[in-house]
Amino acid sequence: AGTLLELIVDPGVEALLPDGGTLGRTPLTAPMPPGRHVLSLRNPALGVNTARVVNVNPTGQTTVRIYLNKGFVNIRAPEAATVLVDGRNMGYAPLDELDLYEGHHRLVVIVDGARWAKSFTLAANQRVTFTVDFEDEGESE
Repeated sequence: AGTLLELIVDPGVEALLPDGGTLGRTPLTAPMPPGRHVLSLRNPALGVNTARVVNVNPTGQTTVRIYLNKGFVNIRAPEAATVLVDGRNMGYAPLDELDLYEGHHRLVVIVDGARWAKSFTLAANQRVTFTVDFEDEGESE
């Protein structure tokens, strides 16, 4: 009998293995070799894209509970600029206290056909302000 990982994540996510394979949607119980594993946790609909280390015990079943928290983003950009986060339209600038789950995100701001983009990582309970200045192009697409 091998070892099992019971993974409970709030909110529910797709759990992926380092090799790109999928464990499935949480909550889940799956065979997992003992030791340290880095799992990717994703839920595109909720904007979840993060990773967690889990340690599987040498015997039996290991239960891991993960609570994902949100951080807050303020976006200062030209009036009526369209704001997209992770490909989802969030509305028009300026935006205050946009709540996003901790982890990796991509911000795109579009105004009059010009695009400004930035990838960023948000920590739990972190507050970040992005000031979008089209003089400074941000990352090239």
